[in-house]
Amino acid sequence: MMKLDGNAMAGDLREIFAFDVTAARYTCAGCGHAEAVGALMLWGQEMGRVARCPHCDDVVLSLVALGRYTHDANVDKKNGDTTAQGTANQMAGAVTIGLIADLLGLACWAWLAVATRRGNGWTRIAGAVLLGIYSICTLIVVFGTKRDPGAVLTTLVVWALGVATVIPLFSQQAREFFYNWRKR
Repeated sequence: MMKLDGNAMAGDLREIFAFDVTAARYTCAGCGHAEAVGALMLWGQEMGRVARCPHCDDVVLSLVALGRYTHDANVDKKNGDTTAQGTANQMAGAVTIGLIADLLGLACWAWLAVATRRGNGWTRIAGAVLLGIYSICTLIVVFGTKRDPGAVLTTLVVWALGVATVIPLFSQQAREFFYNWRKR
């Protein structure tokens, strides 16, 4: 890893903000030191950047650009690259899959809950199938991101919500609910 100052992050930050962020001031939560973002110590990586306070070494800012590295992963694969760069790109792809799966998973669990409340009996089967598919996505994220805590945590939370949604659908109380709903 190469050690730089925060000014090396100017181009990446310019893609997000309309002004020069390196001139803006920050205050470190660890030691209270205040200075320009350009004075941060930057640890540059292929997947992103981590900016640390030059006084106490606490993380002040981190930046990850997934789309760029997904494209690079395709180029690396085409060239037969299996180095650390290729691994980092594969991890970025798995994080992207995880993020999309998390958003779709939350939407599907909410839709399933609404459909269940309306008495639709097919929600049992749909919930079990959805949980199976989401379990596969969870495994891809857990093992494909090299246990990146952010991606793993959010994916496991959404998976746990799915389990909590599906298990009650097969209880005796749910059977009675669906039976009574059909009789109406």
